[in-house]
Amino acid sequence: VAPVTVRNRLTAFLMLGQFRIDGDPVPEWIGQIEDEHQRKRMLDNYESLASFSRARLNGIIGLFRSLIDYVVIRELAVLQEDRLYDNIVSYIRGQLRSEIKLPDMARKLGKSVSTLSQYLRKKHGTSFKSLVTEFRLELVDQFIKEHPDSSIAEIAAASGYKYQFYLSRIFKKQRGIAPGVYREQFRGRR
Repeated sequence: VAPVTVRNRLTAFLMLGQFRIDGDPVPEWIGQIEDEHQRKRMLDNYESLASFSRARLNGIIGLFRSLIDYVVIRELAVLQEDRLYDNIVSYIRGQLRSEIKLPDMARKLGKSVSTLSQYLRKKHGTSFKSLVTEFRLELVDQFIKEHPDSSIAEIAAASGYKYQFYLSRIFKKQRGIAPGVYREQFRGRR
């Protein structure tokens, strides 16, 4: 039995089938079976198991560990809850420059609005609106760095905000500074 961990969390066990090691004695409990017919069947079953040397068994176990590592590293095995979060993030990032609605995302992901809201709150300590806001503010930062001479209206449009005044209010609330002042500070650092 080999443990499988994904993102430092035990998620499964991979189990090799039944086998025995060359030279191991017949288990004592088989000899304790009173019915001779059953004892013979158990002994036959035990002796019919695949038998490996310790060196070969270590090689097989090493192969399985390598396969587990490959699956985990290549993210062929992903925790279901992580996949949901990844899908949420992917959806939001793909829609940032347009209007994003939780019911639309829920429908696209095949979940209910309440399921997604509870999942984000309980598992990630955030809300749909907060995620959208944070990702849009990342777009604002990126746009200002790439286009420091742009107007606040252009920055708002590039980051999915319909109104520059709404962007200014949200940016100042979240970052503690107006986007125009932030843009000027960035220009000064260049």
